[in-house]
Amino acid sequence: MPFTATIDSSKTYPSIIFKNTSNNCSAEIFCFGGLLNFFCIEKEGELFNVVDAYKNIDDAISQKNTWFKSCKLSPFACRLKNG
Repeated sequence: MPFTATIDSSKTYPSIIFKNTSNNCSAEIFCFGGLLNFFCIEKEGELFNVVDAYKNIDDAISQKNTWFKSCKLSPFACRLKNG
């Protein structure tokens, strides 16, 4: 399957967008704590974000002490030595 990875380093914290070009499935990760901001799938011809996302990285930074959306990507304890 053809995949692309695009890094936007124009902000203080970069974001990475991974995309499967064969089915338009894509994910965006904010590189501040490994925050999955969106995971889009194609549904009935339109993109559908299955994650409650921030508008952009600045929105995530400004709201970090107010609420938390999405999920933080972390290693699983079972994958860490002596975890």
